[in-house]
Amino acid sequence: MVKSDTALASAQMVTLTVGENNISIGPMREGDADGNGLVNIIDFSILATAFGKLSGQAGFNIAADFNNDGIINITDFSLLASSFGQSDDSP
Repeated sequence: MVKSDTALASAQMVTLTVGENNISIGPMREGDADGNGLVNIIDFSILATAFGKLSGQAGFNIAADFNNDGIINITDFSLLASSFGQSDDSP
């Protein structure tokens, strides 16, 4: 299982062999600002509260900066919107 602080967990079955094993997990599904494994209205509220804020400004919330560029903007909203209603994958 692969998970980051603000992305939904992604799980897949793999078979490992002796030697080097390259595994592709694909893009992470961002938008889980509260880290509960579900992208919902609570995550949207966290993003909305911090919207337009730059890193270092009062009200900036790193949990809503889904692309880690130091500003909460439409890009972060788009990442959340594309995962809205989704939850962690089960192994």
